[in-house]
Amino acid sequence: SSDLIQFKDFVNTSLLQEVEGSLNAQVTYDIGNISVDGKTIGSSQMLWKFANFDIASTKNLLQLYQEKIQPQAQAAAATGESYTPHLSAADQALVQAEVGKLLAAKPHIELEKLSLKTANGESHFSLSMDLGNPTSFDQPGAALLKQLLTQADAKLVLSKPMIRDLASLQAQSAGLTDPAAIAQQAQGAADTVGGMAIMLQAGKVEGDNIVSNLHYANDVVDFNGEKMTAQQFAAAMMGKVVMFNRGY
Repeated sequence: SSDLIQFKDFVNTSLLQEVEGSLNAQVTYDIGNISVDGKTIGSSQMLWKFANFDIASTKNLLQLYQEKIQPQAQAAAATGESYTPHLSAADQALVQAEVGKLLAAKPHIELEKLSLKTANGESHFSLSMDLGNPTSFDQPGAALLKQLLTQADAKLVLSKPMIRDLASLQAQSAGLTDPAAIAQQAQGAADTVGGMAIMLQAGKVEGDNIVSNLHYANDVVDFNGEKMTAQQFAAAMMGKVVMFNRGY
């Protein structure tokens, strides 16, 4: 049987601003109450920011999507087929030209905050990216990434009290009723997550938080103070995934 997840007190706000032919936007989603099978988990917020989006190219790309791609996707969904975009040579050239104009404006995309707040703690994630226009899309991946993604920053803060809250709810849902046993299981879950982060070199424990930081620029990734190329970072992440799937 699957758990029933409910969202209450949902609020969406948007703010759009035109600045010299570019569009800046801020979009916020607030969920005041998240519950599973009637048990309240907490609240959540997601805040997006967009800047330097060329209005003309954004409008043209959106129009092409609505007129050409969306109908194809809907038709495929109606027949249960997998969807593959089919665009004429002229449309492909149009997309490439408009994407070039969009990237030439150096758009900024930022997930300023994605949070989950429980009774005793709050965890949050942020990500920002600055994009540029490559001299060509037909070049090796590392060179393309260096020109396309000029800078990126990401931060993850996992609250150990929040992990304990979630583990307590899970233990109660599993039928555990002894308060001491629930507290012990909850603390064990928080310690396990912190230990895994340290062992996999994916984060550091700072007080009641497990923190991970990433900065990228000019093909150099700084991950929690360790610097490497983007290719080395990708290989390191794959290694961590393999290690985790094998039970460390």
